[in-house]
Amino acid sequence: ADRLDEAEVAFRRAIEADPADARAPLSLGRHLLKVTRPAEAISSFYDAAMANSDYFDEVKAGVGTARAQQGRLGEATESFESASRMSPKNAKLAASLEQMRVGAERLAEAAADFADAVSDVCGTPCRDVVDASGTAVCGVAWR
Repeated sequence: ADRLDEAEVAFRRAIEADPADARAPLSLGRHLLKVTRPAEAISSFYDAAMANSDYFDEVKAGVGTARAQQGRLGEATESFESASRMSPKNAKLAASLEQMRVGAERLAEAAADFADAVSDVCGTPCRDVVDASGTAVCGVAWR
């Protein structure tokens, strides 16, 4: 853990030393992904984009990875698609995009299966209730 903290400190010092260099916030963003801090990673990736728009494809890929860590596969897929359009020859990015699409399809299928199962069990249409985190849950009312 100490080495990870040292890495974060080093990246932050590099950002302070040369705020116009996008490489340090990109590296910090990647590091924050490794330690599962996606919200902070997203902020760092956008800092990199503001420093130098030439890195925007890497920024979008990083944001996509962070969104996936947050469980926001739709947004993650959009970010990977955007990055892929900017770097169409990037095979690693294309593979990640395909993986995102497959994951999103599986999640959609599972959600549909769950909705069908609830309807089968109770015979009452399911009504979506969205909590503060934006997560849809099933709310069934019996009378």
